[in-house]
Amino acid sequence: MSEPKEQAVILQLKVSPGKLAEFPDFEEDLTEFVESTKLGEYDGHDVDVSGKHLILYFYGLDAKKLFAVLLPHFRQNPIGELMRATIRLGPAEDGVPEQVVEF
Repeated sequence: MSEPKEQAVILQLKVSPGKLAEFPDFEEDLTEFVESTKLGEYDGHDVDVSGKHLILYFYGLDAKKLFAVLLPHFRQNPIGELMRATIRLGPAEDGVPEQVVEF
C-alpha cells in the first residue's frame, strides 16, 4: 500500500497596501482555523514584488475538502480579493491534475 499523496490548495489574492499591514494577525487566525478543520495545514505565503498580490499555500490529503472549508472562511474574513484558486490533486509534479477556479 502506498502512502497518501499530498494535495494542495493555492490561493491568489489581490490586496491593498493597507490590508497587507493587517496580514500578520490574519495569518495567525488563518493558521488556527486550518488546524481546527483537521483537513490540512497552512504552509505560508509569498508576496509579489508589487506588494499587491498574496499567494497562500495549503496542504492536506483532500484538496477539494480543504478548499470547501477555506472559501467561506475567506469570504467571511476578507484580507483581499480572491482572484484564483488552484486545487492540485497530488504532489507538485508534471501531469498531476489541477482544477483552477477564477473569481
